[in-house]
Amino acid sequence: MITVFGDFEPTPTPTATSIPTGNCQHSWFSIEVDQNKYGIRYKSIETGNYVTTRLTMAISTANVWRFGQEGYVVSVCSQEVVNVYDFNNNAIVSGIDGFERLASGGSCSNDGPCSYDAPNPTATPVPTATPVPTPSPTQTPDCLYYTLVPSSGETTATYAWIACGGGTQFSTWTGLSGDQRIVCAKYGTVRKTSGSGSIFVGSECELPPPSPTPTATPVPTSRPTATPYPTATPNPTAAPPTATPIPFPTATPVPTPNKDSGGGSGPVEPTPLPTPVPPTATPSYYVYELSSCNSEQSNVKARSNTQLVIGGKYELTGSSYQSGSPWTILRTRTGFYETWIGNVTRDACDSGGECLL
Repeated sequence: MITVFGDFEPTPTPTATSIPTGNCQHSWFSIEVDQNKYGIRYKSIETGNYVTTRLTMAISTANVWRFGQEGYVVSVCSQEVVNVYDFNNNAIVSGIDGFERLASGGSCSNDGPCSYDAPNPTATPVPTATPVPTPSPTQTPDCLYYTLVPSSGETTATYAWIACGGGTQFSTWTGLSGDQRIVCAKYGTVRKTSGSGSIFVGSECELPPPSPTPTATPVPTSRPTATPYPTATPNPTAAPPTATPIPFPTATPVPTPNKDSGGGSGPVEPTPLPTPVPPTATPSYYVYELSSCNSEQSNVKARSNTQLVIGGKYELTGSSYQSGSPWTILRTRTGFYETWIGNVTRDACDSGGECLL
């Protein structure tokens, strides 16, 4: 029998050492990134030390596409995020083109179980080219209104143009300061040949009706004379009765007192009836010459689709004729007209030529 004297302490039970855990950190790199220059720097979950390794030495998951670029994913086990390391400069860089930190994966205790499950790449759709509509050509009018305005102080501003319906000969006009003229000319033919002035283009104007083309008189051709055959004598037909003309009554002269040599009254010769005038065709429109209330503006030839009264006062269309209103019709004219006659106006002019409203 063994007797033990003194304090007795039992042997303590050993405590299990905890294994550190982290998360799988995934980093995407484009295949365009220089694998010898760049790498990753992370804190190892196994040793607790920081590790730097080049991309050429890292284990990765290939064929991972991001934003239409091909790349690969490097996965390590760490409690901290992974940084990009520049081996040429031996320094951590904040970021480079072609690098992206992806979402962390599951928990881990070493680098072994960390792998990236790459999704199937989605093909980037090729954009369809939008057809460009072909612009349709703009039709150029044959004739336009042009307003010719000499510059202030000008005395010899001369213009030339080919009038619509006037063949190919140029017309000319020389104006002074304060004058202006509106012409209906062929498109692109108006120009200033001397002096200083402006040319303003207006709306399309009408062509005068074309002159009728003369037709050639056919020349008779000679034909051989055919031998006449005797014709049968027609049976006499009863002539229709002719109407008896009714005499037109003539006016009976009315005797009026008239002193003659005998002191009596004699018959007066009847007044002859007026000779009837054949009716004339109604024109499709009328052209008048009008004078302006403004003495500085020259007379204007204008068109109206209805017959107007000589001496009447009217407005003219076009902004260049508003300062001369009212316009008074002087006489009827023919040929080319410069503008249209508008509404009747009740305006009048004072003795100085100014318009009274």
